[in-house]
This record gives sequence, C-alpha cells and structure tokens, in this order.
Amino acid sequence: SSLSFFLFVGAEMKIAVVFFAACRSSRTVSVVRTAESTDDRLSSRPPLNFTESASQDVNTEFVLNVDQSRGFQQILGFGGAFTESAAFNLMALNATNATLYEELMDSYFAETGIGYTFGRVPMGSCDFSPYAPSWSYDDVADDFNLDHFSLRNDEERRLPILRDALSRTRAAGRDLKILGSPWSAPAWMKKNGDMICGLKALFTGCVLKDDPRYHKAFASYYARWVKAYEAALGTAVWGLTVMNEPQENILTYEGQVFTAETERDFIKNFLGPTLAAEAPGTKLLILDHNKDMLEEWAGIILGDPDAAKHVWGSGVHWYSGDHFDALNATHSKFPEFSILATEATSALDSKHDTQGGTWSKGEHYAHDMIGDFSNWVTGFVDWNLALDLHGGPLHVNVEVSDLFGSDSAVILDTKNGHIYYQAIFYYIGHFSKFVQQGSTRIWSSLSRLSSAGQADLPSVAPEAVAFQNGDEIVLVLMNRMDNGTSVAIRDSGEETVLDMLPHSIHTLVYPAREPLFV
Repeated sequence: SSLSFFLFVGAEMKIAVVFFAACRSSRTVSVVRTAESTDDRLSSRPPLNFTESASQDVNTEFVLNVDQSRGFQQILGFGGAFTESAAFNLMALNATNATLYEELMDSYFAETGIGYTFGRVPMGSCDFSPYAPSWSYDDVADDFNLDHFSLRNDEERRLPILRDALSRTRAAGRDLKILGSPWSAPAWMKKNGDMICGLKALFTGCVLKDDPRYHKAFASYYARWVKAYEAALGTAVWGLTVMNEPQENILTYEGQVFTAETERDFIKNFLGPTLAAEAPGTKLLILDHNKDMLEEWAGIILGDPDAAKHVWGSGVHWYSGDHFDALNATHSKFPEFSILATEATSALDSKHDTQGGTWSKGEHYAHDMIGDFSNWVTGFVDWNLALDLHGGPLHVNVEVSDLFGSDSAVILDTKNGHIYYQAIFYYIGHFSKFVQQGSTRIWSSLSRLSSAGQADLPSVAPEAVAFQNGDEIVLVLMNRMDNGTSVAIRDSGEETVLDMLPHSIHTLVYPAREPLFV
C-alpha cells in the first residue's frame, strides 16, 4: 500500500479561532486534517481567513486564546528509534520491494515526509533485537582498554539505514540528531555476568562490578561509541542517555540498574569527566525513564553541582501516566536543564494494524505530546520506526504468541511488500511535519464558556498547543470527543472558524503578528 492524502467533506463541528494581534489585516490560514471514519490523513483542507471581530461574544462552547508575545522553550525536533528490529524490517522491505522502502524512508525523513530529525540508537542489543545472543561493542572479558571495541554488528544491521536517513534529512536541509542509549554495559563489567539481568541478578544485583576499573571502562565505552559513530556517519553524535530505564530489572532482555544516587556518582566520578575530555560536544541526559520519577532524580543528580555540570537535561518516558505536573515542577526547580521525551509506544493490537491501527492510540500520542510541550518538553522521540505484523521481531518469539510485540507508527508485511501506516504516524505527523527545529512554544489557553461565564472543562475536551516557527504560527488542535462542539480561538479581535469532526486532529499554519516572541 502507499501513503496517500485525500480530502473529505462532511458533517463537522465548529471551532472559532481568534488571535491576539496588533494589526487587523486579514490572514489566510492553511489547514491540515486527519479524522477517523474518513480518508483524511494529513490531508489539506480549504484555507480559512481571519476577519476582524467587532465583539468578543462568540456562539461557541470553548475558547482558545493564543498570544505569540509570550514564548517558552525551543523545540529540538521529533524522531524514532533505529532498533535492530526496525532496521531488520526496513532491510527486508528493501529486498522485497525497493520502491516501497524508498517511500517509507521518505515518509519519515525527506522534505515531503513528516520531518523526523531525531534518531535514537540502542547501544548494543536491546529487547527489540532479533539476534541472539545479547551483544555489546566489546564482549572480550576484562578488555579495560577496549582494544576489541567494534561496530561490526551495526555496520551489517543498522548503519546502512541510518546513513540512508541521514542523506534524506540533509537533502531536506535538516540535521539528524543521533541519541545513543545503552540498555546494559558489556556483560563482563556487571556483577551478574550477563547483559540480561536474569534470575542471578536477584542475588548479585544487575549493576556494575565494584572495582573502579569497570566503571572507568564503561565510561570510556560511551566515548568510544561516540567517536566510532561520528566516524561511521560523518556527523556529530548529538547526545547520550546514561541508561535506558535504569529502574527496570528485566528477566527476558537487556537491562542494568542505577539508582538516582549511583547514576549521580557514575556521572560525576567517571562518565562526565570522560565525555568532557574525549567527546566534549555530546549532551548527556539523565533518567531516560518514566515521568513520575523525574522530580526525585533531578533533585538528586541536578541538585549536585559536581554531577550537574556534566548534564544537559533529562529524558522521560510515558509508561507510568501523564505526570505533566512533574515536568513543570522539575523545570521550575531546574530551569537551566532541558527535558526530552525519549520513548513512547503501545502494546500490539494486531487485529487492527492492517486497517490503520487502533485510533485511540494516535489520540494518546497527541494527548501526551500536547501535555509534554505545554510543560517544557523540547522534543519527542517515538520507539521503533517500523515493526512486522507480530510487533517484532525481538528476543521473544512473538510469532508464536503475539503477547510481547509492540505497536509502531508503521507496521510492515515484508513478505508480501505492504506498508500499513497507523493512526500514530499521522497524529505524530501533525506536530513533526509543521513544528520545525528551533520553533518556540507560545502561550495558549483553552477555557469553556457557559451562560454564566467560564466553567470547568469536562474530562474529555478539545486539546491544543501553539508554536511560533519563524514568521509563522502553528496550532495543533485535537478533538477526542464522540460529538461535535464549538471552540473560539482568540487574538486581539481577529477570528476565524474551523469546523472539526469528532476524533480528529488539525494543524493550522498562518502568518505571525507583532509583537513576535524573540
């Protein structure tokens, strides 16, 4: 199948959009929509025009105010993970149908695609690796000088896809930010002697050995990876996370435990000084785990000046819930440190994947992104770029049970040469295609109107976030409701009306007005 864009006309709900502006001249608004029960998938809709409003009274249920003079964090970009499973599927598709492979890579990374500019790379094997046994870049025991460090596996399995993605982002005039994340140190550096924690770790701990030589060697391992990847790709490695999900103790795939205290000590005594000396341009992110842990970890690590001086910010996942308050609280306490969403995914729902996936999953992504960006997150990195019909392949044989596979923005049938773009892909695209690197999140606020004035928002209401991208304003508005409603978006007496369908998402782009946020 191919990625197509369509138009749809039908019964819609109304949103009135009014914007604070110093000028009163008419502005044209481009509109892009994705909607359930239609063929609209990132589809262009008829443009709208602002008109001067003589009154603040509008016949709508909700009001969204937008003020571009109040700016917040800059946006770094969007992307996905180049796991071995994703690379395996992409290579298999290329072998089966090179034309579809080109289409898929373009849909993510080319100027015509959804604008991905981040690539997260697991450093060694992880759960989404179809190869056995587990492997690292140096599996020779006690090779403290890392004389046997090698990218051999990645040269065969992953780097060809990364180079292809990089060539497309460069052609589009964008950077591809490489973010490395280890799931485990090499087995010989750990007390349990295995990259997978396993049952033995219940007795030994799934941690580095006590001998400082292993801590020093692991710190050098990061720096060696950065330099090797930069040489292999011909571009700088943007950043590293200290450890993927350091509070998981997994029996079936790679993992390693840090507490906030042991991660702090590893950073300030080993990893931080090593990167400062050998890979000084590489950004370091702590946590790389769920948002509900962020305040504690930031307090312990960023609250220690000797560790914090080596840290750029924090990486967060979504698996424990929204926890948007934790993002805001952490930024308030440590405003000089950034926050990046480094992973999100959903469990496989294979019965829907060949029909575009479960729609609510796309809405979940947009809900999380709107909440994250409204609370200081600077970018969003999805998990696997592409998985097969069983949500793999991975260590566990998902073809047998379909119990352990993951969903993905794109599902591939590599044997028959089919691409199935999921709702997730389009919902992410409503942000990533339009919110460019360097955009700034600007102030917006949604409220509900009643005959008595403002009222509390219902549990499910329209959601929105606003950005300024150069001389343009970008709005993303989502409706998760089963029915229509009306929303007014106001800006200094100018307004326009946007008609929305239930279970739809819109991106609006229009010229910015003074005063511009700088």
